[in-house]
Amino acid sequence: MLECRALNKTYQVEGNAVRAVIDIDIALPEGSFTVLVGPSGCGKTTLLRLFSGLTSPTSGEIRRGGSKNSGVSDVGFVFQEPRLMPWQNVAQNVGFGLKGRVSKSEWTRRVGDVVELMGLTAFSDARPDQLSGGMASRVGLARALVGEPGLLLLDEPFA
Repeated sequence: MLECRALNKTYQVEGNAVRAVIDIDIALPEGSFTVLVGPSGCGKTTLLRLFSGLTSPTSGEIRRGGSKNSGVSDVGFVFQEPRLMPWQNVAQNVGFGLKGRVSKSEWTRRVGDVVELMGLTAFSDARPDQLSGGMASRVGLARALVGEPGLLLLDEPFA
């Protein structure tokens, strides 16, 4: 479960306070599928960054599984843009977050499985500049899935 109470996030932009998230209270049960809908600039991305632990709230509290949210170790995040590392191939981009966390054989198995799931096996050795936009998006999704996250956040990944 993900719970937020009185969640707020304020940014300083050119000396002015911009309130991106204002007094959000939400409870998302484990296994649920939730969609955030709103116009551009309304705080959807900021809210996802708060949920993931990539950004800290100005005030309020986020809890996962009853404990205070303390980081991104069990979160898969697919950004609006794939943000792939251009010096690495598809397999390396997908498996980046697993480095040092699993054995080489486990890394190879997991990366191979998710690359196959995304239909990218023939492009495992391709660099990001050799991929179409849709393929790059699938690499970003594969990178989020390979860690078998307990929480998967998708920020307009197919826009």
